Amino acid sequence: MGCRVFKNNACKITFKYKGNDHTGIDLVGPNSTFDYIVAHSAGTVVAVVSNCNKNTSKTGERIYGNYVKLKHDNGMYTLYAHMKYGSIKVKKGDKVLKGQVLGYMGNTGYSFGAHVHFEVRNEKDKYIDPTKYVDADLPKEETSTSSSALTHKVGEKVTINGVYTSSTSTMRLTPAVNTGKITKIVEGARNPYLLNDGGLGWVNDDCIVSAAKKTTNNSIKVGDKVKVKKGAKSYKGTSLASFVYNTTYEVMELKGDRAVIGKNGAVTTDIHIDNLYK
Repeated sequence: MGCRVFKNNACKITFKYKGNDHTGIDLVGPNSTFDYIVAHSAGTVVAVVSNCNKNTSKTGERIYGNYVKLKHDNGMYTLYAHMKYGSIKVKKGDKVLKGQVLGYMGNTGYSFGAHVHFEVRNEKDKYIDPTKYVDADLPKEETSTSSSALTHKVGEKVTINGVYTSSTSTMRLTPAVNTGKITKIVEGARNPYLLNDGGLGWVNDDCIVSAAKKTTNNSIKVGDKVKVKKGAKSYKGTSLASFVYNTTYEVMELKGDRAVIGKNGAVTTDIHIDNLYK
């Protein structure tokens, strides 16, 4: 496919856009080759990191490694991440032309193999799907899809799975599940919800097991035959295999809002009781 992000104007997508779960697309050369990264469109350099020479944490800005962020004349932004250490050719404040070399593909930040992570953001600096703009002009404006993906509100009490992310680290809390209150939301951020004014850190939807409730699904009892709601995750917030949603299980144990389910005497997973139905 044509590609305005690489000097050779050809690339393939190796990892798709998934909203807050993956805020851009990953690109390599058509035969998994390396290439120089160029400005998609003319603009101004508004952010640069060029001093990263290694893989880093999978949270916060450090995930990008070496990167360049441009603001374009129409108010849109593009971002080019994981560049090779020592390859960046621009600095903050520089005016760049369409096709101007920014740096070289690398493997810095939270990265597995050399590629470029390419983002497009709207005039409010919110993520949008960059796929259709790889070889096309940016729109004059486009609404972010990330804000519509947010399912919780400020003031809402939520139960989280015991893992939260900050700008620099991933931490596990004790006990494994905690209840917190959303005190701030930053739409478009990788982890948009601030809990307890920072006491429980920043989290995303994947970290939230459920909205906290005074009551749970009291109709479920030990020994019941149940199924798992489509898309539900384990009690600790991990993804479940697709077959789990099509299988009937027995409730083997109940403790508060936590249910242990299994089949033929073997435990399959633990899960929030509200994610089960008869």
